Amino acid sequence: SVIRAAQGLCGTQALSLKVKGLAKAHVESVVDAFAREISSFELRESPVRLVLDRTQKGISYLKVGLVGAEDTAAGDILSEGERQVVALSGFLADVSAVGDSSALVFDDPMSSLDHRYRRSLARRLLIEAQRRQVIVFTHDTIFINAINGEAEVWSKELAAGVADHAGPVPEITNRHVVRDGTGAGVEIGRASCRERV
Repeated sequence: SVIRAAQGLCGTQALSLKVKGLAKAHVESVVDAFAREISSFELRESPVRLVLDRTQKGISYLKVGLVGAEDTAAGDILSEGERQVVALSGFLADVSAVGDSSALVFDDPMSSLDHRYRRSLARRLLIEAQRRQVIVFTHDTIFINAINGEAEVWSKELAAGVADHAGPVPEITNRHVVRDGTGAGVEIGRASCRERV
C-alpha cells in the first residue's frame, strides 16, 4: 500500500540511485560552468575542459583535460598563465554552481597573466560584481587600469546598445592601504573611480 511505496522510495537502493543522479547533475552543471568560464578567457592555444576522473565513496573527482589529449597531464603542457586561467575558471565555475551571492576576495588574481587574459579577467570580475561584492587586493596599477578601462568600454557599449551583459557597470572604488607603525593596514585617501551608471 502507501506505506510500502514510501518505504521503497526510502530504501538503500532508491536513495543510492537518487544520490548518484544528484551528483551527476551537479558534476554536469560544474563542467558546463567551467566551459563558459574558459570560453570567457578565450583560452585557445591549449583548449581544456573538465572531465570526470573518478567517483570514490560517493565523491566525484574532476580533472582538467586537454581537448583531444585528455590522458596527457594538463599541468605539463599549460604555461603558468594558462594554469592561472584554469584555476580562476574552476573557482568561478564552482562559485556559480553554489548559487549564493557571498562576497569574493581575490589577492593578485592576475599573477602570470598576459595582457589579453588580464583584460578578460577584468571584464569577468566586473560581471561578477553585478551579483556580489568583489574585492581585489593588488599592487598592480596596470590591472587597476584594466578594470577601469573595461568599465569604460562596458559603459560605452551600454550607451551604444551593444553591451553583451545587461545591467549597469558596477561601482568601482579604489582604496590605497599601507602599513602603519603597528603593522596594520591603514587607508590613505579614498578615491571613487567612477559613479554608478
